[in-house]
Amino acid sequence: HLSLHQFRYQVDHALTPDEIIAKLCGGDQTKGSCSSLGFAYVGNHVGLDVTDFRGGESQNFFSMNSNIVAIAKLPNVNSVIETVVDDFKGTNALLKTMTESKLYYLATGQHAAIIRKVAGGYEYLELQSARNNGFFKLTTDVLKRRFGCKHSHTRFGTKYALPNVLIDIDSLQGNKEFEQLLNYLNTATDKQMKGASGYTK
Repeated sequence: HLSLHQFRYQVDHALTPDEIIAKLCGGDQTKGSCSSLGFAYVGNHVGLDVTDFRGGESQNFFSMNSNIVAIAKLPNVNSVIETVVDDFKGTNALLKTMTESKLYYLATGQHAAIIRKVAGGYEYLELQSARNNGFFKLTTDVLKRRFGCKHSHTRFGTKYALPNVLIDIDSLQGNKEFEQLLNYLNTATDKQMKGASGYTK
């Protein structure tokens, strides 16, 4: 954990998207820290100096659907939640609400990533590769392979719905509750779980 003043930016130190990617990316050596990484990107995007070194309480806290939904429902946050059995149907409904030139946090299937609408489609941000990070085309195949989306979730033969969440990350700017939640990020370099030996999850 850190206190908030430690990861406050001065205005003149705001990072570009490429600088944020370079700061946060790297092969994932955990079971999957995609959600905490996504929120670390958001933190830097809204002017906070924070790095997620992956794993631990950070990974557990931000990967829980209930916590992702809670962030989406914070005061004045622009978000859309589709609680559905079919991830593809839910995600497509979310994508239709997006506008170009804005960045969004998407949680669907078993993955979370920063995404954007571009001419001719959508792109998602890869941050967990050992060597190939950045924005890539978001397709139905990517939703299946990278995001682990399913047409139906069943438990003991019974279908159940899960939340698909889209958050306009600009709307988290200056949100005190979100700043406090970022204290869950693993910012300890000696507990770093990213690097060349990691891979996407």
